[in-house]
Amino acid sequence: MMDVSYSYSGSSYSFGRNDSSDAAQIIPLSVAYSFVFLTGVIGNSIVLFAIYKSRRLHTITCIFLANMAIVDLIVCLLIVPIQIVQEFINHWPYGEAICKLISYLMLLNPTCSVFTLTLISFERFYVVKYPLQAKAVLTFRRAKIALLIVWVFAIFFTLPNIFKQGVIPFGDIGICKVIWDPQGLENRLYVTCNMLFLLIIPVIMMTLAYVSVIRALYKNKKATAGRKQSSAGRIAATYENGATRLQVQQNEEISSTSTYTPDASPARSIVRDENGNKNKAKRLRFRIGGTKDPKDEDADKIRRIVLMLVIIVLLFVISWAPLLTVNFLLKFAIITPSTRTITMLSSSTHLLAFANSCFNPFVYALLSKNFRESTKQVLRQCCGGTDTARFQNRPSLSSTRLSRLGSSMPRWKSLRGANEAKEDYV
Repeated sequence: MMDVSYSYSGSSYSFGRNDSSDAAQIIPLSVAYSFVFLTGVIGNSIVLFAIYKSRRLHTITCIFLANMAIVDLIVCLLIVPIQIVQEFINHWPYGEAICKLISYLMLLNPTCSVFTLTLISFERFYVVKYPLQAKAVLTFRRAKIALLIVWVFAIFFTLPNIFKQGVIPFGDIGICKVIWDPQGLENRLYVTCNMLFLLIIPVIMMTLAYVSVIRALYKNKKATAGRKQSSAGRIAATYENGATRLQVQQNEEISSTSTYTPDASPARSIVRDENGNKNKAKRLRFRIGGTKDPKDEDADKIRRIVLMLVIIVLLFVISWAPLLTVNFLLKFAIITPSTRTITMLSSSTHLLAFANSCFNPFVYALLSKNFRESTKQVLRQCCGGTDTARFQNRPSLSSTRLSRLGSSMPRWKSLRGANEAKEDYV
């Protein structure tokens, strides 16, 4: 069999097999691509379906994640099957148009994904650094406009791939490969732009954004711990006519009061004096235990979201950096594509880049409790196990918490808390 080469996004590697040892490469690669296809299609379809059906996932962050799932699904449905077939044949039977389209979509995937990840990092930065302005600035309308800009930029950024790729006659067959001079100026300029705009610049911007977010969360955690060590969370209690009047003190100022009978109070709220005896005449203070500050819960949620998003960014870099780096080294003749080691390296980097299309659903399932619960509810609903209206109108944890606190909070604080509870948690 004749040994030929073809290219996606500029990196040439062998797909014609002319010795028996190639079977050891074809079979593992075919199995790996098949796994990417199945897990990518199923996982990203579930992500899109869950975000569409569950109101709890109708958030700005989830809109961005849905955009990435769409791009990954396109790759899994259109590119991966062709890649599997190409492992077994030594020519390109699909024509010039499909050759250009596949090359175009191959680069469109990382372009849309990395710009969307950058958007998410900016959105998280703004939510953490400017929480009061975030609700007014980060709206669904602006998020959709931002995604539209991402798609327009990505479409134009990847247009050169259409012109640099084509079907070249090779004996009595045709092969799909780069038609530009491999070490030509235009090819080197193009791979340099890819390295800068798809890897170096976005990674620097996302690193700065998430470092700022983590620093802000750390400072907020230290400030919260300091407040807890002071007078926050103490209660002044006075017994009057068989009833207990509780005055909740935070930072030495009374913020709210409520009255209840001793019989209705929980066991842990029994007030004792310094000698350990019940006292109905003195005004006593004790520290609340067993409950968590709502602000701490919100901070924990944000920390979990940031952790999940940082892992997604790391997986993207790990998946695409090798392919972009190999392309760059090949075009500048730092390494030569003629050796079998480089051919295997190129095949492996392509597989790793494709595999990124199936990673994200696993990350959501492992690190996002809200996503897991919403997905389970949606799947049960599809199987007839859950009523749609009951599921969609089910109050979230934050709203339930606010309803419990509402009676003891001033109205303006309740309204502010309700707005904060709408924060887009994944």
